[in-house]
Amino acid sequence: MKKYLLQVIIALFLCGAGHLAAQTLIEKGATWFYSSEGSMPSDWPQSTGAEWATGQAPLGYAEHGNSTWVGGKSYIDTVNGSQQDTVVTLIPNGYNNGCQYTTAYFVKAFNIDNYNAKTSFKIWAAIDDAGVFYVNGIEVHRQQFSTDYVVTYNSTGGGYADDPFTVNVPGELLHEGMNYIQVEIHQSDGFVAEEKNCSTSSDLFFDMSLSYANAADAPAIGNPVLTIGSVTESTIPVSWEKATDNTTPASELQYRVEWKKQSASGWSYSNYQVDIAEYTITGLLANTTYDIRVVATNTAGHFSYYTSNSATTLPDTIAPVVENLTITAIGYSASSIELSWYMASDNATEQQNLLYLLEWKQTTATNWENEGYQKAINAYTIEGLLLDTEYDIRLHVKDESGNRTDYTPTKARTSKTGIDNIDPRNLENLQIYPNPTRDELTLDRIVKSLEIIDLTGKIMLDAQMPIGNTINVSALPAGIYLLRAYTSEGTITKKFVKE
Repeated sequence: MKKYLLQVIIALFLCGAGHLAAQTLIEKGATWFYSSEGSMPSDWPQSTGAEWATGQAPLGYAEHGNSTWVGGKSYIDTVNGSQQDTVVTLIPNGYNNGCQYTTAYFVKAFNIDNYNAKTSFKIWAAIDDAGVFYVNGIEVHRQQFSTDYVVTYNSTGGGYADDPFTVNVPGELLHEGMNYIQVEIHQSDGFVAEEKNCSTSSDLFFDMSLSYANAADAPAIGNPVLTIGSVTESTIPVSWEKATDNTTPASELQYRVEWKKQSASGWSYSNYQVDIAEYTITGLLANTTYDIRVVATNTAGHFSYYTSNSATTLPDTIAPVVENLTITAIGYSASSIELSWYMASDNATEQQNLLYLLEWKQTTATNWENEGYQKAINAYTIEGLLLDTEYDIRLHVKDESGNRTDYTPTKARTSKTGIDNIDPRNLENLQIYPNPTRDELTLDRIVKSLEIIDLTGKIMLDAQMPIGNTINVSALPAGIYLLRAYTSEGTITKKFVKE
């Protein structure tokens, strides 16, 4: 009987958030379950919080124990007018010699009667510092965390949220009966030490509300189907029928496309665009399934979601492309050989993510040596070699799908003495082009680093050799400049004209 009574009490607490008749399902300042114990709950983010402590929002821990948020600083609410909010419920902060718990977890249950999947919802939230929001265990928004970042208990967000914000929630993520909102709030400052499970940030703040997006005020979607076009290895085109609205002309309705890898949590977004019915998502991974959804918004900010869809990009079968497959020995000593080569490009993999494997062996040996794959490199020095010995050298590059391109194998010999040898090409023959130039300047070989200097002696650019031996000089004012290149055989200065 006592167990049954306890279940009834919990159910009443959970269901108190609202029904269809109410526009607001979770009020600002509502009572939440919370867990602030220095670790992530074992069932997160599917937690229901039924055995956690409870407290009224705003919840958090404040600077030096002061209940005013951020040590008394004003909290500016740009959504509902200017006001100062204070922490109502101080939760355990694990304060230990200057740092506090990195993350706190919050759960709120609410009931929906007469559920309609076409109904959309809106979250209003105020947090300090960063956070991830879930509906029934499915991520719907992250604040101050990048899309592909894997968030853990020890994660700290980038900066803090000064102002409240809103999040659109598709109705298809909820269902008839009991639903749950799960929220994790993180500190912004650097994680101190794993054994302490704490951060040096001095405060934490959380409050939010959940309400219906008024269907009568939202754009009307006659056909909610998203149509997938012809996908490629890195793109997915999607189209839809335009929505209508009772106040905003159809030509002024805005649309945003949202997508994520099916195996991921965070969503990526396009910018809102006016009066469009198609969009091509680019920069995707090959042979990967993506979830896709589209939201239509009117000038008053009311919104409606189309029915989500999914599509899989094509497998990538195209190998990286290299303009010149030559491996060049630009310097060598009695125990080392310095090499350079042109970097590859690829149809699906970003250039900075291409992987290179350089291998070498004595010409008379059988087994190859290497230091493993390395990203986005165009030079390498093999060290620890034998005096006056010839080596076979080979190199290949591969993309994220495993397609590879082999460079032309070469041979190089270490010197007979400890004195470094130099590139057989005369240093004075270094060429730069085009000259004059408007946008880019290209060198005919790999150099270690370079400087661009104006005629007053001011260094305008100081950098390592860029990808592809090409420098972007478009930002330089028109005039005459000196390019000083540092190589293994010495330093050379060349003059060029920026138009």
